[in-house]
Amino acid sequence: MRAQAHTPGDCMMKWMLQQETANIELMAQTLSISRTMAQVLVNRGIRTRNTALRFLNPALSDMHDPREMKGMEEALDIVAASIGGREKIVVYGDYDADGVMSTVILYKTLRRLGADVVYYIPERVEEGYGLNMTAVRGIAESGVDLIITSDNGIAANAEIAAAKELGLKVVVIDHHEPAFAEDADGVRRDIAPPADAIVDPKQAGCAYPFKALCAGGLAYKFSKALHERLGESFEDASGFAEEMLSLAMIATICDIVDLHGENRVIARAGLAALNRVKTRNIGLGALIDAKGYTHRLIDATAVGFIIGPCINASGRLEHARYAVDLFTTENAEEARELAGWLVSLNESRRALTLTAFESAAAKLEQDGLTGDNVLVVYDPSIHESVAGIVAGRIKDRYYKPTIVITDSEGCLKGSARSIEGYNIFEELYKCRELFLRFGGHAMAAGLSIEPGKLGELRSRLNADFALGADELVPKLTYDDRLEVHDITYELAQELAKLEPFGKANRAPLFCSLRQSLRELRVIEGKNTVIVNVSPGGSYRRVKGISFNMVPVMRQILSERLTPEQTDAIMSGETRRTDLLFDLLYELEIDEYNGNVSVQMRIKDMKLSS
Repeated sequence: MRAQAHTPGDCMMKWMLQQETANIELMAQTLSISRTMAQVLVNRGIRTRNTALRFLNPALSDMHDPREMKGMEEALDIVAASIGGREKIVVYGDYDADGVMSTVILYKTLRRLGADVVYYIPERVEEGYGLNMTAVRGIAESGVDLIITSDNGIAANAEIAAAKELGLKVVVIDHHEPAFAEDADGVRRDIAPPADAIVDPKQAGCAYPFKALCAGGLAYKFSKALHERLGESFEDASGFAEEMLSLAMIATICDIVDLHGENRVIARAGLAALNRVKTRNIGLGALIDAKGYTHRLIDATAVGFIIGPCINASGRLEHARYAVDLFTTENAEEARELAGWLVSLNESRRALTLTAFESAAAKLEQDGLTGDNVLVVYDPSIHESVAGIVAGRIKDRYYKPTIVITDSEGCLKGSARSIEGYNIFEELYKCRELFLRFGGHAMAAGLSIEPGKLGELRSRLNADFALGADELVPKLTYDDRLEVHDITYELAQELAKLEPFGKANRAPLFCSLRQSLRELRVIEGKNTVIVNVSPGGSYRRVKGISFNMVPVMRQILSERLTPEQTDAIMSGETRRTDLLFDLLYELEIDEYNGNVSVQMRIKDMKLSS
């Protein structure tokens, strides 16, 4: 890979040109695609014809047999026997979108196959994540025979041991990292819970080729395998398989797992299934209608930023069982009421998050902690349900690993969010003796800690910090440099074949240097900047639009123009400038009043050097 730092102008954001080396012209010719498309594919590690065809045309038939997973056959045997024996089953889920959707998939699957099944979602604040002793005892007392954990369980060693002592069977379906121990030579060994069966591609000894499925993806594959084990039809005229696929897609996109391999298949096929019939799941159809998307195309952005937050709001401010109720109800009126309520909850969540973010940012400044490399902010005013979102926003503002900690019953609870190159799970693991409880993965984690140990945690994380100053600069990596005449509607259509975009499959990003703007329009009230550029000497214009960049534009203009000239542009009095700009942008298709055209979605812009 040839990565070139490119920082025209004075800005903290670093632009990096990523150009993996390959025979781009041959690839373009072999696949009958543009050179730009070939470069984007190569940048994503796609170098062969067959790999490219599978990526561009993901199909459900490309997915692996779920029975290849370690523990899958045992899990199917246990669940099938419980259904046949009319044993009582509980699906024990989680309160985020992945936990909700995987719970719904398993619950609806078991109910369809004739099981005596209920579901249990822990309350976020009082119970916290995963199995807990009180819940296990209550479940045992209710006469349940089998617990199926979904999106949790792989680290619940003590709780599962207690369940076994109470005579319960336990099947774990999880995608998180198992707990582990290191021997004297530093070799890690999984510490698996004493469940009757464990389905987790990340456990040691699992030969399943794809390790990055979320809980919703695992539940979807388990549902299909269980139907096959019981000789029932999974894909039939009822549309059940497509409904499950749509739910798994929402889980996959909202859990921000890598969108390649089987996750790409689930996301792409699930979006297509959902857009074909948006009302196949009554509750999902009601939520889509409540958000005004009944007659609009639902893409990954709509799922991640419109649908997902409404699902998560239930678990953050009330109880996630209401979200499960929404997606399991067969009553249209109940679905409309629940969907409307979740939408209103999300509005409350947004206001709560904004207040919490402003409070945490002020606390960091007041306590003089912004110079730390790992930001650990304690703010008792923050509701623990939004601590993770606030940690993410603080991380984005300062581009540093961030842990937001607030009060909980008898202890402190924290949520962590990290940056590229800093494995927050590994770093917290080094401090594991400080915690009452912790878990997570490379980019996010949760923890419980005694108040008196907070200072030591902050000191140790910062003392052990190993990233260099260059790694604390946010970077935008772009795929290629384009001239304006290269920006065409046809290219935007071609690049759309790479969707859905997300983690490990970002939207292609391009750079155009030294652009003279035919028009520069600032709409301060909407925090929007609109530009028009033209290929040299032509009358054709390409529109560019950027949101949330009005303050940046004022700063850029003030570097070269007088205050009066800057004010004239910012107020809209004039829409021309002789300044040259470097633009970093995605290409998208703009549809307005029946007209379609290509436009640039500008992600950053700088004065040309």
